[in-house]
Amino acid sequence: MEKSNRFIGKKIADYRYLHTSALSELDDESRSAVRKAEARITPGAKYNVIKIRESAPEISFLNYPTFFEEAFPILEQSWKVNLDTGQCRYRVYSESNNPPILHRKELLLPSYHLDYQRFLELTKEAESIGLFDDTTRIGFLQDWNRLLELKGYEVSEHALVPLANEATENLSAIESGSEIHRHLTALTRTQLSAPMQSLARYGYLDQTRSVFDYGCGKGNDVQLLKDSNINVAGWDPYYSPSAEKKTADIVNLGFVINVIEVPEERLRIPDQGCH
Repeated sequence: MEKSNRFIGKKIADYRYLHTSALSELDDESRSAVRKAEARITPGAKYNVIKIRESAPEISFLNYPTFFEEAFPILEQSWKVNLDTGQCRYRVYSESNNPPILHRKELLLPSYHLDYQRFLELTKEAESIGLFDDTTRIGFLQDWNRLLELKGYEVSEHALVPLANEATENLSAIESGSEIHRHLTALTRTQLSAPMQSLARYGYLDQTRSVFDYGCGKGNDVQLLKDSNINVAGWDPYYSPSAEKKTADIVNLGFVINVIEVPEERLRIPDQGCH
């Protein structure tokens, strides 16, 4: 197995984080320091991430029990050892309502690790959405969840999935037997929906392209784009049934097909939206 020549670990300020599977990638002196510090923590302690302070003789051992299972795992326990004094400080986060969470997991692994590429793709996806634009907002669970909600995404396994336009009303008000009241899935937005945010991030909403929002709901995306001087129009069977269906450079079908319960009708929608 060929070793990587890249810097192993995630660098944050004065600290370097790496997974235990990357321990062999460290130089002999660093590995020796880790082993010396390990002798000071609880015998049999479970940990899978090592945190090395570069400007001081301090090494921490962190336990993320779901490191491989969860996209952004939660810190459960930590041991911090001062190599000069031999002092060890232990902390438990399992009962905290706002524990630290971990991002960019691929940086903690050697590049030949089987999960390296999977974690890297998740990081690229998060970057494209803008989740890592402000690193001061992502280190703890509550802030992270608020940011996800603000951006209009949720985490599903190791993927970021746009939130559907779920109504704020109880689901019992949306569904009545087998009938779906589709207009109730429309949200009142104060920012662009997740599909529109993606278009903006990749430079498609640059005022050179026209946009048509098929199934525009209450028209929040349409209004926000108009405010940015973008040539945009929209149609919705409930809120804007008399609006003209127009051709456009970009046609948004986001959160339309997923609320149509009849398969045959679902198949017809892309053609209707793209003519």
